[in-house]
Amino acid sequence: VTTSGTEGNLHGILLAREAFPDGILYTSQESHYSVFKAARYYRMDCRSIPTLPMGEINYNMLAEEIDRNREFPVILNVNIGTTVKGAVDNLDRIIDMLKM
Repeated sequence: VTTSGTEGNLHGILLAREAFPDGILYTSQESHYSVFKAARYYRMDCRSIPTLPMGEINYNMLAEEIDRNREFPVILNVNIGTTVKGAVDNLDRIIDMLKM
């Protein structure tokens, strides 16, 4: 339990980095600023993925970026309501994509 979204993002990304120190963090360009801040704090490779017009992550571009970096673990930030557009990334679609 945290006191804010920023604190939750910082903690969650830290746990992911500890579990996968050579992982790449993927997130949409519409993600909260704290996701990018955490990547800088923890010196993580972070890929900002463009979004679809409604603000969801561009699933095709995400799949292409992950495919280009198959040798590294995937650390994925999925949005459940972006700050500006309120976009919700389709978790089922992302899970299916990761199974391929």
